[in-house]
Amino acid sequence: MLLRNKLLLFSFASLASGLLILLFNENIILFFGYLLQKDLNIHFWEIGFERISVELLVLSINIFLAIKFYVKNSKRFILLSCLLWILVFIIYVIKNTVNIPISDDYGYFLNFLIDYQTTHDLSLIFRQEAESRMVVIHLISVFLVHLNIFNFKIFTFISTSCLIGIVALFYRSIMEKQKVLLFFIVVILLFQFQYYNSILLPTDALYSTCTVFYVFSSLCFLKKNSIWMFALSLFCILLAVLNCGSGFAGLIAGAWMLLTQKRMKHLFVWLVFSICISVIFFTDYALVHQSIFSSENVLNFFNRILKCAVFSLAFLGGPFQLPYHIELPFISGAIVWVLFLFLTLKKYYKINPTIYFMLLFLMICSCLPSLLRSEYEIKYATSIRYGIYAMIAFCCCIIGCFEIIPFKNCTLSMKYVLAFTILYHLSTNLFFYPEVVIRKQKLETFIQHIKRDEPFELPPVTPCTPKEAKTILKESVQENIYTFPE
Repeated sequence: MLLRNKLLLFSFASLASGLLILLFNENIILFFGYLLQKDLNIHFWEIGFERISVELLVLSINIFLAIKFYVKNSKRFILLSCLLWILVFIIYVIKNTVNIPISDDYGYFLNFLIDYQTTHDLSLIFRQEAESRMVVIHLISVFLVHLNIFNFKIFTFISTSCLIGIVALFYRSIMEKQKVLLFFIVVILLFQFQYYNSILLPTDALYSTCTVFYVFSSLCFLKKNSIWMFALSLFCILLAVLNCGSGFAGLIAGAWMLLTQKRMKHLFVWLVFSICISVIFFTDYALVHQSIFSSENVLNFFNRILKCAVFSLAFLGGPFQLPYHIELPFISGAIVWVLFLFLTLKKYYKINPTIYFMLLFLMICSCLPSLLRSEYEIKYATSIRYGIYAMIAFCCCIIGCFEIIPFKNCTLSMKYVLAFTILYHLSTNLFFYPEVVIRKQKLETFIQHIKRDEPFELPPVTPCTPKEAKTILKESVQENIYTFPE
């Protein structure tokens, strides 16, 4: 009865908070501006507070339903709660998806397709883009053009599907005794907009989220000691490598998994397969950025290695940059590294190899940007394009700790962690979701000016001049590659 009353109190508090924020968000913003002695951007913060209010109402409903149905069937109720939060997230993804290119979309999609339409040269599909050969991404775009349905919204659908796939793989990988509550924590952590580029920006979405999904799938299949599962694992890791260069980190993680399991025949095939992929990948390959391996002397080399380590800390702690300062990401990233080393010492790879080697893959990925682009400043480590990697690493750490540490009251500890993740989830609405909406508005304004041949301002992070962007868009329309949205 006491627990029921507490839950009722939380439900009404969440409901009241959501309604108050929804009705008085402008007054709340002005109040905080007064306290901080700053002129806050009303439009920006209104968007964030409105989204928080909606999710507080959802939370209130979720808690109220828990009072009614949790005891009857806790597993089914939590899974339905996960579905509720996923659906809310998907609604907002659909609401903010536009058929308008931004950032690297101009080069990796439109320029590539213009070249392909002009030459019909299939070898272009294998051409190098930055450090990667985006074969899978190119194949998808060519396929859509041939069907005359090329639309940037489709890529958002693909990336969101991969995110759902990642969560499904987590559910399959978590050990049975902790499965449901841990899964709910993972859902709350992953279905938020802190790393919105990996969901809504087509290039980053296919480049990051899909690659993580392919590697995770490969490791899940690799865990099964079966010829068919091994073949599927090879296929998935091939997709990862041909989608993004970070897929090579998946090859390393897979090799270590087979080595720790002493599956030498499979390991031999895996290594031969890795060598074959590497030879194909690096034929006529050009380094487009200065790497640490091109250091002029030993001291410079070790300085860059140190910078790489620092970069990795900020990379892994990137999702916790809420106050927009670098200190908190450093601390968070250090915690992830400590937990990874702790899990290694405890031989967690024998308890749950899928989660452990997925975490190993992500730890390697945290070092890659600085290794391959030594000119990268530390501030780039917290880029939202890397947030998906860092957040999944954090989820792996949480799962690993709960599966390996014999907490006396494990369920109670999980509930505290769940409370923290919900607070974190809500805070991302305030700090990051407004950027999603504002960027969408800028993109829509930009494309309308282009259609009317009016003066325009390029959206942020567009890697070409206004003249180049306009030329690429116009040529894409003429080649029946792209259609301007209404």
